[in-house]
Amino acid sequence: MKRILSILLVVFFATSMMAQTGLSCDDPIPVDSNYVGSVSEEGYYWYTAGTYDLPLHFFFRPISDSCEISPELMVDFTCTPGVYADKKLDSVINTVADFGVELPIEFMCDRLEVDGKVVYDLSIDKRYREQLAECGIIYNVPAYVQVYFPEAGDIILRPDTAFSSCIDNAEKILLNDTIDILPNDSSRVFLMPYPEWKNDSVRLVWVGESDVRVWLASQECQFTPITSSAYVWDYFDITNSAPHKLYQDEMEQAILNNPGGGIFYSKILAPSAGKLVVEKIPAAPPAGNAILLEYGKSVNIGANDDSTIYAIPKTWSKATKFITPTKTSFSSKWSNSHLFNNTTNGVFVVDHHSSLVDDTMGVHLTSVELQIMTNVAIDNFIYVVFSAETETSITPTLWEVSECVDITRSILPNKSVNLTTSSKNNVYRLFYDDFKGFDLKVTWTGSKRMNMYMADTCVFAMSSTDEHVLLTKQFSRAVTSTYSVDQVASWASYVDAEGFLYVRFNPTIAGNVTFTRSKPVLDPINITITETLCYGESYEWNGQVYATTGEYTQNFTAANGADSIVTLKLTILPEVAPTTEEATIEAGETYTWNGKEYSEAGEYTITLQDKNGCDYQATLVLTVNKPLSPCLQSSIKLNVGDEVVINLDSAFTVYAIDYAAWMAQPVTLEWTGAEALHTFVAETCVFALAPYNRYVHAYVPVPAQGDSALDMEALAPYVDADGYLYVRFLTEFEGTLKVGQ
Repeated sequence: MKRILSILLVVFFATSMMAQTGLSCDDPIPVDSNYVGSVSEEGYYWYTAGTYDLPLHFFFRPISDSCEISPELMVDFTCTPGVYADKKLDSVINTVADFGVELPIEFMCDRLEVDGKVVYDLSIDKRYREQLAECGIIYNVPAYVQVYFPEAGDIILRPDTAFSSCIDNAEKILLNDTIDILPNDSSRVFLMPYPEWKNDSVRLVWVGESDVRVWLASQECQFTPITSSAYVWDYFDITNSAPHKLYQDEMEQAILNNPGGGIFYSKILAPSAGKLVVEKIPAAPPAGNAILLEYGKSVNIGANDDSTIYAIPKTWSKATKFITPTKTSFSSKWSNSHLFNNTTNGVFVVDHHSSLVDDTMGVHLTSVELQIMTNVAIDNFIYVVFSAETETSITPTLWEVSECVDITRSILPNKSVNLTTSSKNNVYRLFYDDFKGFDLKVTWTGSKRMNMYMADTCVFAMSSTDEHVLLTKQFSRAVTSTYSVDQVASWASYVDAEGFLYVRFNPTIAGNVTFTRSKPVLDPINITITETLCYGESYEWNGQVYATTGEYTQNFTAANGADSIVTLKLTILPEVAPTTEEATIEAGETYTWNGKEYSEAGEYTITLQDKNGCDYQATLVLTVNKPLSPCLQSSIKLNVGDEVVINLDSAFTVYAIDYAAWMAQPVTLEWTGAEALHTFVAETCVFALAPYNRYVHAYVPVPAQGDSALDMEALAPYVDADGYLYVRFLTEFEGTLKVGQ
């Protein structure tokens, strides 16, 4: 009944808003769902309408935009409080009163601002009319409403669908769409989402006999397509021979200038029918057979493949890294043309890298290094050949780096750096992980001396007294300086947060400097690996799989070049037995099991872990005692052999009959009243006393001082889950009903 209460409250409000103004309850003006009206001054006004006009959307717009007072509504089903000519409606109202709600009822509207104007708003759904019908009120119900308006204003009442948002009603235009355009159709609204196009250049192609004009509005879908409209942002014409082009920079500017974030409402008008095609303007592809690389997309690199050419756009002006998922020996050759050959010093080669790369380091290019290469590019791309020792993949991505990393040039292992007298202005970076664990030789080929300074930042003076300088070295003519693996390891405390050291050179003549690394001869390393696994698991080690308890030994080469003897001590734990738990709850209760609540009967199996972290299966068998339905709690049982007194008030009493008991033996209804007894049998306890009600499946009149029988076999399909049917009786004069055998 609480549900009926909520239905009535909202329906009363909905029907109240469907009325025109009237001066008294005796003279209300009926309205429908397309009402548009106004009130001329502050005061009380009367309205009336019916529930058939749902769904509705109502709003009141006061003259003053500073109005802070909502209209007040007093709702009743009658002009005379407490008097209802409709007996069925009277019974519903009385039931509502049992819950402490009395008519008339007072309501308020929501205050909104639409286009800078104050509006008092209410939206009513058609579900309330349908739910009233479930209570037996299947006809149009009138209502009387007195409304106090705080000032003059306009009233509009329309079907709720007319007030859907612009975005809900507009038709979205995406890339590669083809839109059929009807002649002179100004009611159709399109959404043109520039943010979804902004990374591409787009052209609009018109296929039709006459020209078409496209209007763009920034904030309103119901705009008028004229140049004087306050909402029109732009418009343009398209012909068969002249598509309209929107380039990437234009769209980015449009998005920046539009307060709606680049979502534009559009109307497309043409004197005759046609089609509008929205398509991406294709960019010029890389030259030759080069494969275009994209950020975040991996490409496969074959083992020792030095013939496949890849291309990156010149627009890649930010620091970029190329990473691989596996550690492998890797090289790359960069060119300003797709015509370069495979030698390191080929005619078109502008850079070359060779290193041991993995998912943490990879190949890195700062914005400075990219700029150096793109400055000499022949077309709009830089070309590269990747070669890996083993088959792998490579993924280009943006590299978020510090300023020191981004303004310096890299020193790679075993690669020469060309120096001139002007190189003293350059700062180079050395990735520490490329050299740790190695002996290092630094060779200078110049015929005159050269000074080298290593520091922990890119900002330092070429002086041994500078606080950042950790290493200084003066090279004579064609000299090699050697650093042991331990000396290289001592540099670790000076490495910056991104893993780099920084180097400056002060040559007095041109030459090359090369950092050559080599593996030191080291003593063998003995390593023991201890692993404990759950039953059914296995340990994969260097291409072999171990699944039984034991000790296993393999030989490796350590990262520092030493022989490594590794022993695996493997323990496989015994299998964990599954568990079962049984529980019973009442309907409506919940049972908490392993942190989760269960309320429905059944078997639930989950995977848990024991103290060793091993999986096992746990099962809950939950029984839920079946509850009585609300109808069987709220009804009176009518058994075979019962005698009950039936009068006019009994029309509101619902009796439950046990189908199995009544079916087991012949049953008659014996009636002593002076007039006929009207019997209605239904599948639920909530139904109207009408033979045509959708829930009533048997109507049996019992004659005055006579008897009748129910066809129980015919009623079998309508028995509810508890095994019951429901009966209501209607008579004008009192009598006794006996359920006989």
